[in-house]
Amino acid sequence: MKTRKTLTTTQIMTVIFCYTFAFWFSKELVRPAISISLSDSDSSSVIVGMLLSLQNFLPLILCIPMSSWGDRYGHEKVLNLGSAFTVISGIFFLLSLMCGGSAMIWLITVGQIFSGIAWTVSWISLQALTSGCDEKNKDAGKSANGVNRLILIMSFGMVLGPALSGVLIDTVGITSVWTINMLFCIVQMVFSMMLRGSVQTEDKRQKAVRLQETGNGIVKQLGGLIYFTMVTFSFIMMFGSEIRSSYMSVLLRDASVASNTIGVISSLGALATCLIRVVMNLKCMEKIPKTLLIVISMSFSVAAFVTLAFLPVGNMYAIPSILIGLCGGMVEPVLIMIILDNADRNRKGLALTGRVLVNRLAMFVAPLIASLLVTALGITKGFGIIASVLLVLIIVTLSGMKIDSRRKRYEESCSTKKKNRAYHF
Repeated sequence: MKTRKTLTTTQIMTVIFCYTFAFWFSKELVRPAISISLSDSDSSSVIVGMLLSLQNFLPLILCIPMSSWGDRYGHEKVLNLGSAFTVISGIFFLLSLMCGGSAMIWLITVGQIFSGIAWTVSWISLQALTSGCDEKNKDAGKSANGVNRLILIMSFGMVLGPALSGVLIDTVGITSVWTINMLFCIVQMVFSMMLRGSVQTEDKRQKAVRLQETGNGIVKQLGGLIYFTMVTFSFIMMFGSEIRSSYMSVLLRDASVASNTIGVISSLGALATCLIRVVMNLKCMEKIPKTLLIVISMSFSVAAFVTLAFLPVGNMYAIPSILIGLCGGMVEPVLIMIILDNADRNRKGLALTGRVLVNRLAMFVAPLIASLLVTALGITKGFGIIASVLLVLIIVTLSGMKIDSRRKRYEESCSTKKKNRAYHF
């Protein structure tokens, strides 16, 4: 029996990047279609918000087990599982074309639940596999910028998906969206099968790591206080991103905005994300303090919700869409790099999983909270409250960063004094 040839690190990265584009393009292609389909079903705003949140519930439960399976058995195998869930979700979206009324709504809802599971499973695996390739490149003395490139390629899919979705719905019909999505689901399965049995990364040498460690030990291994501040910023970033990608489409549809316009507004935010990430990959950006980049990006997030509160629903919503896109594009690579830099080598996968878990939590609560507040208080007060709460959370988290920075300087100072005393002795 022939032994399957192991792919080189470069080949693995190429397959991962191709998968990443197909993955994000298909996911962002269907998101406006889901929101528009649910809005056109005559369901209330609160019901639509709850249905949009459902896709993020099971991933909250499955995040940790899936990352543990990846650590034990290899993340390429878990990626295959995510690809299978993606195909299943595509089948349910296609089946919704054969039904109407409540049956269509529930088929789309089940489809997005499977899509949400696939989203979490695959994205954890893609980041872990990329991190493993980066570490191998570092050991070989090569460039290790895989994570930045992964995030940049993700942005290309996020730009093209919503724009094409809006055009297709208005010109051809929603059938074309579900069909193209299914094709890209199959493409993802093909790419993931290429990785099966051919990846040899740190993940497969972590079987001896005891994942059941808890308490202060595991917190310290993840990075301590700095880790919790980073995942909090990640929550804020993803909260805004989910509003832009899903609930904003509901508001625009309720205001009788055309599907292609909704797609363009969503894509403008994704385009802003893509462009700022191109800038973030420039050498000159390495000189800018990461804390300053975080502050600027969080300011964009708060400004986005302020504009959502006061701008009329319509074309002007391109402004908050762009602001949210700038926030995510600027801060996400910074957060991932800080998390990876502070986590122990054998805990990087778990650290990334924690961030994805928090992101899914943000995606779960965002449409639900926004729909409840907007329905009860109106757009101005509803989004105004969200902006105020996010501002307070940002200030508290920045204070946590400052405390952690002081603690590290103090520990370094104590360590230096001990070394000096030992030297003189």
